[in-house]
Amino acid sequence: MAVNPAAIARGKEALTHFTHLNVPYQTINDHAITTDILIPKDIKPGKAPLIVRFHGGFLITGESMFLGFFPPWILEYALKNSAVLVSPNYLKLPESDGLAIMDNLFHFWTWLNAHLNSTVSNATNGEVEIDGSNKLIIGHSAGGYLAVQSALTQPPKSFSALILAYPMLDLSSPFFSTSYEKYPFGRPMLDKSVVDGYLSAKKKGEVVSAVAPPKRLDLAVAAVQHGIYPTLLGPSPSLYPLNTLTSTLTSSSPPSHILPPLFIFHGTSDSAVACAGTEAFVAKAKEVLSDADFDKQVLVKLENGDHGFDTMASFEGEKGNGWLREGLEWVGGWWGV
Repeated sequence: MAVNPAAIARGKEALTHFTHLNVPYQTINDHAITTDILIPKDIKPGKAPLIVRFHGGFLITGESMFLGFFPPWILEYALKNSAVLVSPNYLKLPESDGLAIMDNLFHFWTWLNAHLNSTVSNATNGEVEIDGSNKLIIGHSAGGYLAVQSALTQPPKSFSALILAYPMLDLSSPFFSTSYEKYPFGRPMLDKSVVDGYLSAKKKGEVVSAVAPPKRLDLAVAAVQHGIYPTLLGPSPSLYPLNTLTSTLTSSSPPSHILPPLFIFHGTSDSAVACAGTEAFVAKAKEVLSDADFDKQVLVKLENGDHGFDTMASFEGEKGNGWLREGLEWVGGWWGV
């Protein structure tokens, strides 16, 4: 995925309108895992809506404030709605397996529910508090995986809505579990020794939660090409969103309460995360939800484009993207902004 200088410049400009905090939310083996908190400088006093955004990077690379993986429309959407934006780092493969990543995700939500409000209040001299009933999750690529896993593992109705951008959802599919020729971002096939070298050099107890691309992008690409994601994640069914979604059928809560309203978009020519994964997840959601709930709660946009096709997307102005504008207006009806 090529970094777009114009998108980075647009993101940097948007960031000038925020107060930026960076705080730890979990410590493992003396390694502090941090989250960034962005508070609009002109935020309205009172209760503020919340956006939690999970970054991409194949669960292997990426960090919370790397602007190359941070489409600026998210920052602009937070400013427009006077929303606090939280962007956490999280444990990475292959140093941590899937269950450790899920435990880290649990600790993030525990910290957020217990401490975010006081952190924001202290930073705004008591003028702003978080509207805990008004949470929107946004996840891009691997971040989409964490967004869905959050929705499916946190208590029902914890979140107002989800936005998933070209998410990694069907991680047991052949695309992620089988070795064959794939060319993410047009990159050539890499030898499996790229993966084997990282795994053999891995130190016991090492903790990695933030990696600035392009570091480890070769590992991520090779992991996709050689289909080793189930090996890296582990065998637990709870690590695979389609399985987790199916399990909602045996829950005491209605599936419509467990799966929040969902705006999901994907490029039909995605070379890095196959669009078929999104199609499989949407089909499973349609199977789990009633027809009425599916039609009301799920909005899908499959657009022409490769991975990261929303890098320069905009929801405002004559040159704005209609699919994004429509999706955010739909989300706003659930998010209450």
